[in-house]
Amino acid sequence: MPALLPPDPPISPTNRVMADAPDASWSPVLSALRARMDLPNGPWRRLPTGKNVVIELGDEAILKLIPPYWAEDAQREAAALQLVPPDGPVATPTLLALDMLDGWTVLLLRRLPGAILSEQWPSLAGSQRAELAAQLGAVAAWLPHVEVPLGSPLAYDWTAHIEAEAEAAPRQLAEDGAPDELQDRWLEFLRSVGPLPSPGSPLVLLHGDLSVANVLVREEAGHWRITGLLDFGDASLGEFTHDWLSPGIHNFGGDAAVVSAFCDGYGLPTSQRTTALQAHLMAQSLLYYGWRYLRHKFPLQGATTWEEVAAIVWPITVGA
Repeated sequence: MPALLPPDPPISPTNRVMADAPDASWSPVLSALRARMDLPNGPWRRLPTGKNVVIELGDEAILKLIPPYWAEDAQREAAALQLVPPDGPVATPTLLALDMLDGWTVLLLRRLPGAILSEQWPSLAGSQRAELAAQLGAVAAWLPHVEVPLGSPLAYDWTAHIEAEAEAAPRQLAEDGAPDELQDRWLEFLRSVGPLPSPGSPLVLLHGDLSVANVLVREEAGHWRITGLLDFGDASLGEFTHDWLSPGIHNFGGDAAVVSAFCDGYGLPTSQRTTALQAHLMAQSLLYYGWRYLRHKFPLQGATTWEEVAAIVWPITVGA
């Protein structure tokens, strides 16, 4: 029987798998999976977001098809979904079934109600964003308390990962066209931050991408409330501050009130909102995202020191 799914599918510039494949191409896949999994009958559609193939099966379930080269992501997501309690502070998808088809991992997930926050975020007022950022901070604070058993596939050599990023950073700064004065001061700044990850910092459960694209919300009496958290494909064990990066870089935009609200929701006392933490977050952000992306997201023109850059990207000391 010929394969229904390609072993090496194309990826679009937006990081989506087989983005241009017509809906009709997925019908044989669904037929094959219905013969072996308890898939809901009725209408379906491929969702327009997410890097993997995500198919909505009515109001009941979500089918996620993950290609072979992201098999580790699939393994991490399955492991994380079996750890997080579905009745936690926010709902998380229940893993209903796990299967393989032509080398692709197939996850069948319970569909959660709610609107994707990324669809609402651009039109929200600053006060509404701050209110939601506080709720997101509480979600970020909850995840590290989820117990992860020894030998979990979520564990990997976090220190080696950070060290590899740090080793590549000077070359990447040059390739990204960072100002000469920032390139010259990078290693000094990194030394001032101290070892990454921080010595003695426990490795805790990380979602990996707490951006508004993975958050579900519902409007109640004129206020938006976070109700669900999606997509654990980037889940891992690491230093808690890593989960601050995605919302901070993708969504907060250096808005001091929104960043402060996130810290409030996380439960971070003002005494700990220091320039040292600000610099720590800045170093992590540069290692993870690179100068080119940060320059695109923040008004960094004219900044001549990394401390100035940190104050723009992570203004956590304002009002502390």
